[in-house]
Amino acid sequence: QYTREALSAVLLGEDATLFPEEQQAELRRMREDFLAASSAYEDGNEEAGLKMESLRQQAEEADPSRVYPPDWTSGRYVATLVRVNGRWKIASIKLLETIQ
Repeated sequence: QYTREALSAVLLGEDATLFPEEQQAELRRMREDFLAASSAYEDGNEEAGLKMESLRQQAEEADPSRVYPPDWTSGRYVATLVRVNGRWKIASIKLLETIQ
């Protein structure tokens, strides 16, 4: 699902709500680059086609599930969940105490 959303953001300009704000900003920048490359390609710049393909590949690689999960401290946590577009997301999480 992350891959599909990242591709839709870069290729179609759709919102990437599954991603953190920093990654959303990067996907928007990639969209701008994709539009510029697309325009240049239509004007006959063949190298722009390579740029478009590179941006598509970068969008596919934006999937955070492709990366190993971060280190996680065993413990008790308190989490705040929010429902966004029918899906639950963690809004915040705080470690209360570690467990050995």
